[in-house]
Amino acid sequence: MRSMPVGYLTAACAVPGGDGGTKPATTLKTDVTIPFLQTTGQAEQQMVNQVVDRWHQAHPRGPKAEFVIQSGQVSFVAMLAAGTPPALASMSASQGVVFADRNEFTPLDDLIKRHRYDVADYIPASLDQYRWRGKLFALLRDFSHQSLWVNLDLLAKDGITPPAGDYGTTAGGWTFDQFVEAARRLTKSEGGARASQYGFVLNTGLRGGYGQFLWGNGAELFDKDFKRCTIDDERAVEALQLMQDLRYKHRVAPDAAALTELRNAGVNTGSQQLFFENHVAIAIFPVARIGEARTQAKGKWDLAVAPQGAAGRGKRLTTGGGVGWYQTKAFPHQEEAWALMQHLTSAETALYLADVRIPGRKSVLDKWLAQNPGEPPKSRGVAKTGQQAVHIDPVFPQWEEIQRDIFTPQLNRIWNNQATAREAAREIATQTNRILGGG
Repeated sequence: MRSMPVGYLTAACAVPGGDGGTKPATTLKTDVTIPFLQTTGQAEQQMVNQVVDRWHQAHPRGPKAEFVIQSGQVSFVAMLAAGTPPALASMSASQGVVFADRNEFTPLDDLIKRHRYDVADYIPASLDQYRWRGKLFALLRDFSHQSLWVNLDLLAKDGITPPAGDYGTTAGGWTFDQFVEAARRLTKSEGGARASQYGFVLNTGLRGGYGQFLWGNGAELFDKDFKRCTIDDERAVEALQLMQDLRYKHRVAPDAAALTELRNAGVNTGSQQLFFENHVAIAIFPVARIGEARTQAKGKWDLAVAPQGAAGRGKRLTTGGGVGWYQTKAFPHQEEAWALMQHLTSAETALYLADVRIPGRKSVLDKWLAQNPGEPPKSRGVAKTGQQAVHIDPVFPQWEEIQRDIFTPQLNRIWNNQATAREAAREIATQTNRILGGG
């Protein structure tokens, strides 16, 4: 577990969220418990417990902060239904907009103005995703993006130079064709059902997966008002077909059968674990895994810019967006909830949790990237400028349902080689536009 840094406990005596600007004094009720709900891994859980400890040291007489872990039995919907809403809940923008549209969350604009909470330190896109119908409904818990990770040992063995540059420059980086060629050279086969080493591992979700390839080829899933699905656009079909070909034509990424065989052999087939264990040479997964990579990766590694489509068509970008903190309107103690919101989103908290939650505050990102200068990644500019190049998920109330009921089952036909990209894309567009009223 990461030890609590010097200065983090000292900051406990400051006004909650003490980096947000001068705020008028607010008297908080001491006989109140402020539950906040989030999903968490074990390492993160221990660190968040220390964030709670910091709150209690600043407020020894109350109110009490209560860390509630979301699980199969405990969820935001269940807590609302039971009449015991959390004060704050963390979720992505595409999840949160569903409840914001139902008036379940408190707009934060008046609180920000009244308490003179300074939002200038946030990367603009990181907050813009949480605006709905002209109002801001969340502040950042984190703002991670999906990065291209390269195994320097395996690339060097085949004489492959990692893609150069970062997202702040126009030079360097692979096109899709160059990426495929590198993955081919890095795939090693010794006969049998699967390769002994793969060039790449394919993510099939939106972030780091089909969104990365589709948006990187200059396509969009929807028009700008989310009135029409555009996944049947030629650029989108081309990107989806490339993903299918990575598995079944070029055979540089393990298909479903190969992944099953790996799991049966006791291998963790998550993208990052396949990369850490040298089963794949290139992967896409969150920059938030830098801390884990420093202790778990078996080979030398670095970050690199993602591939893009052909010149004039593609765009070099990242995918992601992280998670935000929403304030629940049904929670009866709004001022106390807002005070805890400021504590959880402060620069001190963001810096302390940065190894597991990449910050969306510009000042904190700079401080975090300056730490441990002797440790990888060498290309830290990728981590910083990648935050400025994030393509945000679709944010409108129907998206979660559309993705679950239409996108995922139809895209699975591509990933399992049961349909061409064009066939699946046409069906997705037809079904989705029927819901949106655009077809």
